[in-house]
Parts: sequence; C-alpha cells; structure tokens
Amino acid sequence: MNLPHWTRIFGTGLENRLRFVRQALAPHVQWMRGRGLALAAIVAGMPALAPTMSAQTQVFSDTFGAGSTINNATPSPASPSFGATAYQQIATKAYNSGTPTIASGSLRFGIASTTSGINQIQALFTKYPVTLTNVGDYIELTVVFTNEANIFNAAANNALMIGLYNGSQKQPFAGGQATYSSALSGGAEGWVGYVGRVYVSGNTSSSNALLVRAAQSTATASNQDQIFTSTFLTLAGSTSNATEPAALAAASQFTEVFRIAKASASTLTLAHSIYAGSGATGTQLFTQSTTTSSIPTAVFDGLALGYRAGGSLATVFAVNAIKVVTTGSVVVVPQILTQ
Repeated sequence: MNLPHWTRIFGTGLENRLRFVRQALAPHVQWMRGRGLALAAIVAGMPALAPTMSAQTQVFSDTFGAGSTINNATPSPASPSFGATAYQQIATKAYNSGTPTIASGSLRFGIASTTSGINQIQALFTKYPVTLTNVGDYIELTVVFTNEANIFNAAANNALMIGLYNGSQKQPFAGGQATYSSALSGGAEGWVGYVGRVYVSGNTSSSNALLVRAAQSTATASNQDQIFTSTFLTLAGSTSNATEPAALAAASQFTEVFRIAKASASTLTLAHSIYAGSGATGTQLFTQSTTTSSIPTAVFDGLALGYRAGGSLATVFAVNAIKVVTTGSVVVVPQILTQ
C-alpha cells in the first residue's frame, strides 16, 4: 500500500494536522484489518510526522473551561490536549484556605500567611514536544493573571517566576505537594529547562535573573520545585540586573511572557517580560533578556509559574489564561483512536 507523504502535511494549526492524520490513516487501518495486520506494522514502517512550522503555531491555549484539573491525583486529563491539562500545585507552605480552585476563566492557587514561601503550578502543555531546530525558531509562554491577594507585595521581597521545560512527558507530582513535608521521587524532579525570575522594587533578597534548571535524581523534599531552589538553578549567560518593577496593584490584571529563541547553532536567547492588562500590548512594566550557550535542552513540553511570598501575608494568584505558541517543530506520532 502507499502511505501519505508525511512531510507535506500542512495546516493552520496543530489540531488541523492531527485531524488530517486521523483521516489519512483511516483507509489504511481498514486495509490492515482486512489482511489481519497489526497497527504496529504500519507504525513501524513509516517515518515520524515532523511538519515544519515556519509560521507561528499555537500549541496550547487554556482558559480553564475545557476540562483542566488542579491537584488531581490520577492525574486527569492523563495527557494534555490543545486546551486542557492536569495542573499540580507545589508549595513550601500550606495551601491558602479555599484554594486551589479551577473554573472557566480562573485557576486560583495560594498559600497561607508566611514570612517566606514559594508557590507554583506545573503542567505538561503538550503530548507532542516542541523542538527549536532552526536558527530563529522560538517558543513563547504567555500567562494572563490577576493579583487576587498580596502577589508581588512591596514590603515582602516578593518575586514572580515562570519557566519552560523538557519534562520528557513525565507528569508533575500527582495530587500536588504542600509544605515540602516529605522527600519525594518521580514527578517533575527530572525536568530540565529555563526560568525567568523578577523581584519587586526595593527587595533585599536577590536579583532578577534568567536561569537554567537542572534535572534532579535524588528524593528530597524540594526536588519537585521548578522555579526557585538555588541548588537547582544556575545563571543563563551574562544577565544585567534589569530595573525591578513596582508592586503590582491589587485586584488588577497583568500579563507575563517568557520566550526562548534559537539565536544560533550553539546559543539560545531567553526573554522575560511583564505588562499591565490582559495582553502584551499594555504598558511594559519589566523586561530582561540574555543569550546563553548553556543549552541542556531545546525540547519543550512542560511549564511552571509561581511566586515568592512574604510579609506575613496570605496570597492568592489567579491565572486567567495560559497560551503557548511556537515556530519550532513538533513530532506527531499518529494514533488510532477507534478500531
């Protein structure tokens, strides 16, 4: 039989490509059934689908009304889809009362009053990892959020962190983790990637930075952390200490953007920005970038975002939307959904 020429599959987005794959495989599945052949025979004999994405493609977009979950112990969904995934909250302190919650337009997560605490959510955003193959390829994570309670407070050395990772399709720790009360293994300990960190103006704790997160393999209480633990993070290239932004207004909406681009065959450029309002068209409150030759990965399927809290205040971070776009390549392994 003649198989489709996979490298000529194009579309306006990933979902269109997947639909094309299912339709293209259907007659061949029937052909195999009629001859008693197994699906493995066709999969083993064909190349992986690797469409070239020279134009920007949206690979994930979640406003939390399409089935996403938070701290599900299964987890569910077992694999991310274009508009839903299983988020897990990882925190050094107890969760704030009434959080986490998830509903259309709002994923809320917080921690109880603390003088110093780290809080984050993690998730796989695709089951088809993105690879930055060509010079100029990039991947960009955009998060729209609301400062519901005491996020980035001026008196507390508060910080915001965001990152993209190669999770090798390993889900974050199922059920989440509060208080770092026991050593864990598995979950997201082996994730490797890049982090943007910004401190509030007037902080006395540390500096704004773009960082590399190394994979961990030892069971510890903090090995699930993706955004803050200093022993896991190293500076990515030479980063000037960009001006720290002022405290974020309460009950207001902001947009955080984290981009990784292939600058050359041996370097990546990392950029982290924050804007007022629900998009990158508002007033820019902060930006920082660096180019690094430290490239532990150029493949991405996971994300994390969160904050450092302090000032003896309880906090709530309300995420309104998460989007991932790329001009990189995605390898799609065809699957038969029904037989």
